[in-house]
Amino acid sequence: MNDNIELRKNDEVGEGSKNDQEIGAKGEGLTVYPQDLPKELRDLYGRLTSEAKFYFTYLKSNEEKKMFLEAVLAERKRQRKTGVLFINFFASLVVLLIVIGLIVISEKTEEQEYYFLDCEKLLKLKSTQSSDEKNAQSMMGLTFRAATRQRGRNFEVEIVNELKRLNKENVIKCVKESNDFNINLLRDAKVGQIFYQMSFKVHESFYIKFNLKGVIEIKDFRPDFIIVKESGDVKSLMICDAKSSKMVQRSHQIQVALYVYLLSLIIQDIPELNVSDTYGIYLSSFDLQEFSVKDLLPEIENFFSEILPRIIKSSNLPWHYNSRCNNCVFTNYCREEAKAKIDKKTVKQIIKYDEKLKSSFYLKMKPWHVQFVGATTNFPQRTDHNLLISMSWDPLLLRPFGWGICLYAIDNEKAIKQRIKCKSISNNEPRKAFIQLMNNFTDLLEKCFKYLKKHDLRACAFVYSEKEKEYIQDSLLDIISIESTETDIIELKRKAKSCLFNLFEDSKLLLAHKHHKYKLTELPDEWREIPRLVVLEQAIRENVAICVPGFYRFTDIWEQLVKPKLHDQELLNTLYPIKQIDLNNIYSSWNSAVPKLQINNAHSLRIQFGSAVINAYYELLKESTCDIATKLIFETPTFTFTKTKSFKNHYLGKLYFFKQLEAKADYEQIKSERVRDYIRNDIVDGIQIRYEKSIKPKEWIFSILSNKQKLIKLNSNQYYEQVLLVEDSPEGILQAIRFPDMKHMDHQVVQLDKITTSVRIQNIDLQKQKVYLKGTVKLNLDKDKTYLLYERYVNFNLNKVLEILCEIDNRGANSVFMNLLKNTNDWCSDPITLKEGQPKGELLEGRLQIISGQASPTIASFITWYLSSLHKPTGENTNHIIGVTAFSKTAIEKLLEGISVPKQVKIFNLVNKNIPLDKVKGINEKPIVIGGTVWDWDKIRKEWKDSWTGCDIMIIVQDASLAIECLNPETGKLIIGGDEELKPFIRRSYPSFQDHPLLFESIQKCMNYSLKNINNNGM
Repeated sequence: MNDNIELRKNDEVGEGSKNDQEIGAKGEGLTVYPQDLPKELRDLYGRLTSEAKFYFTYLKSNEEKKMFLEAVLAERKRQRKTGVLFINFFASLVVLLIVIGLIVISEKTEEQEYYFLDCEKLLKLKSTQSSDEKNAQSMMGLTFRAATRQRGRNFEVEIVNELKRLNKENVIKCVKESNDFNINLLRDAKVGQIFYQMSFKVHESFYIKFNLKGVIEIKDFRPDFIIVKESGDVKSLMICDAKSSKMVQRSHQIQVALYVYLLSLIIQDIPELNVSDTYGIYLSSFDLQEFSVKDLLPEIENFFSEILPRIIKSSNLPWHYNSRCNNCVFTNYCREEAKAKIDKKTVKQIIKYDEKLKSSFYLKMKPWHVQFVGATTNFPQRTDHNLLISMSWDPLLLRPFGWGICLYAIDNEKAIKQRIKCKSISNNEPRKAFIQLMNNFTDLLEKCFKYLKKHDLRACAFVYSEKEKEYIQDSLLDIISIESTETDIIELKRKAKSCLFNLFEDSKLLLAHKHHKYKLTELPDEWREIPRLVVLEQAIRENVAICVPGFYRFTDIWEQLVKPKLHDQELLNTLYPIKQIDLNNIYSSWNSAVPKLQINNAHSLRIQFGSAVINAYYELLKESTCDIATKLIFETPTFTFTKTKSFKNHYLGKLYFFKQLEAKADYEQIKSERVRDYIRNDIVDGIQIRYEKSIKPKEWIFSILSNKQKLIKLNSNQYYEQVLLVEDSPEGILQAIRFPDMKHMDHQVVQLDKITTSVRIQNIDLQKQKVYLKGTVKLNLDKDKTYLLYERYVNFNLNKVLEILCEIDNRGANSVFMNLLKNTNDWCSDPITLKEGQPKGELLEGRLQIISGQASPTIASFITWYLSSLHKPTGENTNHIIGVTAFSKTAIEKLLEGISVPKQVKIFNLVNKNIPLDKVKGINEKPIVIGGTVWDWDKIRKEWKDSWTGCDIMIIVQDASLAIECLNPETGKLIIGGDEELKPFIRRSYPSFQDHPLLFESIQKCMNYSLKNINNNGM
């Protein structure tokens, strides 16, 4: 028998679990089993594993329990008779539960939940959950989860109504129709018809294909909409789903792609039908986004052929328990199970377990003793005032229903509460009440900002939870998006934008200007070293060690951190019913139509709780160190209003914003290496070296002790000081963390103080393990003493890019770049894309060519052919100038090296040669190829000014598109090359907002959008 079943004699019993108490009572050597069960079933029950007994407890009635045990016994007898044993007893248990009809493995959302939570255990628990328990959960009342589902149902109704308004007769309701009826309806369907809420049974071939017949049963699936389209000689069925979400998530795509897969099997024998490879998702803006199913089909097949069978057969699944589990229906069960497993695996999920060091602060802590651990750059050392904000959210209408604000003055390290102001609206009030609620919110918040600015106070804003941060940001964006010419609304939008820019600095700020119709696009033009808005929940998770599994609940923070540190007995008594001020409970109370005063009081208490959390955080910190500056690394600056910049063209403004965002993300990644070493008190990311001697003025030799490969990588750039040299000590690392990289990012040499020095890697001798450094070192170097090198953030391009974007915006109609992007069709009379087999002569006539492929070799070979086919220059230039550009010096050198040109063609490389402009202009009637970076070309454009009309042909790599400005605006030809899948922001992932497609695609795709007359008016 399998190890999962422990055989005993008839007078022996199995080891019971806590759940046994619900079924039978434990006696002296005996177990009392459920009543009315035959002896042979009782014996079998005694041999169930504790895991199987847990699932046994999910069966509510004695009849179900009896059926379950009888089925297990029958299967046992079958196994003994046939000699065929399941590899794992628990697999047969799941099969039997399904065979007797007690469970169905999935509802509509369960595959979606699996992909969202990435939890195999969730899928297994779902597959063994009784229908009674599922029904009980659906009757729990209008919780956050239930309200979200209700919002989805409401949104589906809105989509149906909108479709009926546009095409009433062709929108057909199919609720509660049979499987065969719906299939026949599709067979006879007409092009243009839209069916909604069709229900289908999973085809038999699905279970056969994946060997799942008798193993699982998938419940009937119900696509929201099926649109009948014409596709050649057949009718194509396009499946669409409605999601009341602001953006498409991967779990949404998986769900709809599964519908496509299952429906394809159902209609496979109907020759006049097929299922479209394209599926759609309606978002809350009534925008239908279309996707291809091809990329997801292999993943779906892998799920049913590999992942799901393994999950069903396994009795020991990998699982996690973290903050994403908070709203899962099995949270409490997993928490109880995790309590018995406070080991390294569980610890990794509480605080970031260091994979390199194979350790964590939690592994060294005393059980049940709260500790402050590590250091942080995201919490203020000291403030003069703390601005605390709370906000509650209605998940049904997606808007706030209450808020609280209080500005605390800090006197002698104690928070002195000023007046707490709270506002709320009832659950049946119209949108007008929400607007007034936000008017009060923005008015008070802006007054707080003005007070802080007037008195030059150091301050941070605090919210307790990440959810509240999202609620505040989304509600401000909602106000900004209101279209109105009323004076009061315009003023409210101004205040909302001011609050948004002074609290946040992420990519969602782009939504403050959704559309091109705004006359000016105003976005932030500065970045902060320390965030203006601090999330207390996140700060505690990063720096406070509480010995609980998984994630910190509201009550954990109260019981183990705040309550022991709270010395105000009156406040302690006030906060005692702590669960009442949890956001879920505030929502439940509000939805029960309690008086506004009760909601306002809840927000007031939540504000006071937040202040108590801050005090407890600082008190715990002071217990761990005498110098908090070694733990809280950055000082809080005095409050100033965020600087902004306005653009006439909204896309240029957003590009300007994104370039800064990208740079800040790169800088933070580099800085994080210094922070990690400092927190760990161990050198893992830094490069450790030992000083040997000075060989000449400003040159030194060091021995390499660690991270040799990283040093070699940094050595690729030798024309500037690319590393910081500091002492090998916590103080030295701290100085490296505080080094102002962003301020000096475009300086080749930086000398600030006697502790932190930037130096250049002159040479590396791998054989002798030596590195040669050059620079002005102000440290007192001691022989055989160890030092550290950290990469310095360098960006010579950012300020130049920002400057050029501003110039393009100011030139407006005179900008080649903007005229091209506004309407590519008008700009080029015959746009042609290079295709295999296309007559090459045609390419010489078109004004715009787009070529795809690996940038340097593709463009180099194209230029070679193009030059050999040229006949005459264009425009009034006496010579024929062909500009070639890429973003970096290395890229342009590689590109020019790959060009094979006729003898009559002259090539200039602006990167390596300082070419007098008059020499270039003096060569007549010969094609001239000039290669340079974007910045080289920008210098030429400025120096030539009005005496030059621009290049006859401009050949650009996609990331060098700003050089388009050097093209002859009247007759110049443009050739764009590179990988069309390479997006402009390649080092980070950002949420792709549906109304900003061009910000997230390659320049080739942007051109193709315009060529197809898509979004031509969106610039």
